[in-house]
Amino acid sequence: MGALTIQPTDADNVMWSGSANSNYGSLTGIDIGANSGIYRSLLKFDFGALPGNAILDSVSLSVYIYGIVGSSGRTLWAYRLTQTGWTELGSTWNKYDGSNSWSSAGGDYTTTNGVSISGPGAGNWATWDVLTLANYARINTGKILYILLKDGTETDGQLSQIYSNNYTTDATKCPKLILNYHLIAPFVLFKRRML
Repeated sequence: MGALTIQPTDADNVMWSGSANSNYGSLTGIDIGANSGIYRSLLKFDFGALPGNAILDSVSLSVYIYGIVGSSGRTLWAYRLTQTGWTELGSTWNKYDGSNSWSSAGGDYTTTNGVSISGPGAGNWATWDVLTLANYARINTGKILYILLKDGTETDGQLSQIYSNNYTTDATKCPKLILNYHLIAPFVLFKRRML
């Protein structure tokens, strides 16, 4: 058995429809929900350090919620981003890298295998089981997990506030990905001898 923890993210950002061409990649917080516009957050984790002969047993994505606007208990979703070319300091509500537009403003993602939780109150971790999304990333995107976080209804006045990878006061509260795995013996090929 082994475990690999990645903290903070390799990149993260919040997109806000209220200022659709502004980038917030250097802020200490990322948000999910709506408050005078919709907030969605982008996360990137590179788990290339996972051994090649590892089988994933469980994978959890956790973010620390330091503040709530409105009520807790919101349905919060983690979806797989289909546009993997986004950049931390270039992505906005309208653009994924500062130059090129998302296919749909607010991020290109698929709801297939999306994972939802009931968001906790302020001062707690929100944690999603993202094993299926991580296995997809392992096979299809070079062990890089690209996630979009969003509120289930994006009702105005309901916002979950999360620390980003730029929060240096207590780095243990930055977003984290924990991968638990076991190793399998490498395959040994034998050449069959013809008698």
